[in-house]
Amino acid sequence: MSAEAARRWQRRADVLWHESLGGVVLLPPEATDPFAVSAPAALLWEALAAPRDVDELAAAMSEPLGVPAAEVAEALPALLDELAGLGALREDP
Repeated sequence: MSAEAARRWQRRADVLWHESLGGVVLLPPEATDPFAVSAPAALLWEALAAPRDVDELAAAMSEPLGVPAAEVAEALPALLDELAGLGALREDP
């Protein structure tokens, strides 16, 4: 297992969020403006209710997206890093 795959992520409990048509609108505590994420990222947001690693997230998202888990897993690290950089996620120890 790679170091990236071993990292576990969870959405931050203090992020305000609201489901919208086609996605989710997020407002992390440090943000001045909310930002919207599209349907695939909204599916990720739902999956991040509990701590999960990339493989677990890919497995949870694969069927609803109709994409093989391996393809989902390849795309996830960049998306997770972006959401973490925006203050929406935390890395679970």
